[in-house]
Amino acid sequence: MSRRRKAAAAPQVVPLAEARGMAGPCIATVPGELAPVYPVELPDKLRHATRDRIARRQIAERLGLPEDALDIRPLGGGADWSHVVVSDAAQSQDWRGTGAGAGCTAILPDYLALPVLPDGWSLRASPGRITARLGPADGFAAAPDLAAAQLRRAAEDAAPRGVLVDGELPEALSALFAGLDLPVYRDAADLQAAGLDVPRPPDPQALPVNLALAVDAAEQQLRARLKRWSVPALLAGLAFALWCGGTLLQIEREQARIAATRQATEGLLRASFIPSGPILDIRAQVSRRLAQIGPAASDSAPGPMQILRRAAGHLDGSGIALQAVSYRGASGLEATVTSPDFARLDAFAASLRADGLPVTVLDSRAGEDGEVRARLALGGTA
Repeated sequence: MSRRRKAAAAPQVVPLAEARGMAGPCIATVPGELAPVYPVELPDKLRHATRDRIARRQIAERLGLPEDALDIRPLGGGADWSHVVVSDAAQSQDWRGTGAGAGCTAILPDYLALPVLPDGWSLRASPGRITARLGPADGFAAAPDLAAAQLRRAAEDAAPRGVLVDGELPEALSALFAGLDLPVYRDAADLQAAGLDVPRPPDPQALPVNLALAVDAAEQQLRARLKRWSVPALLAGLAFALWCGGTLLQIEREQARIAATRQATEGLLRASFIPSGPILDIRAQVSRRLAQIGPAASDSAPGPMQILRRAAGHLDGSGIALQAVSYRGASGLEATVTSPDFARLDAFAASLRADGLPVTVLDSRAGEDGEVRARLALGGTA
């Protein structure tokens, strides 16, 4: 009887660094900042391998990094690719090595280990850090002020019925929830008293993503599901893909150009630390680059993440709106912004220079509506 109970017990959820000391199977977690969620927008007609390939290429181009440097996985283990978890490929390999030695059944970003609350959010608050689960395919980890900005935006899109909180909320989040009139629940008893469903712990058999599996293992599982399809259906799908594959690729490229300004910043910098536009901590995506530059280069010139953090504080109240950003290697970052007039653009550039951040106005022009659009070079060694 005791053996049956032990086999049926849910695995413990622990940080990956502590997994080696576990006596039995466990689900290990890694910092969510190193494995954020990104949305993917693809034409509905794309299917299977084509959808997989284009989704990976879209994410790599959006981040400005080689595709083989990234570990890109669809949430839910399916083929819809509407949301993906992205991490540094070398970092993911290190996690798998550590998890294999510890006997982990799965490895998750820590925000995906939080319970899913129907029509609600789950938050865990710790000193200087917030992890949040906003739904089955959404979540993040960030500092409290950045988390407040992102939760405010999420509430504008779809306000939850309540928030399940583990830990002491910082003042910024308490004020946000009070302003939004969102009830805060502390445990299962509070949820039941409010007539809400009590969330269950992660199911090892139905995890949204598993970083313990190599990317090709997930692809093999998908191919195994496809084998159950009938031969005529597969042949018809192959014929369709051969006939329209070239056209679909061209459509995807055109859509990427049209939507570049809107999607690049929103996808690349999703977890916002800029009040006027959410920005995600991109430390995981630039870690390989920073490692190649070395400590000396890191001390002499700020990297892309540092440049973005420093520039972010100057946007609030400036009237300047960030439209797109791209990483140009040694030349730093190139940002596309809009301004009500040239005076505010000059004042914004001056405030960045006063903060010690090199900035060059590469191009600026006024549109028919009077709005000024400009390209700025931020940082760099040039």
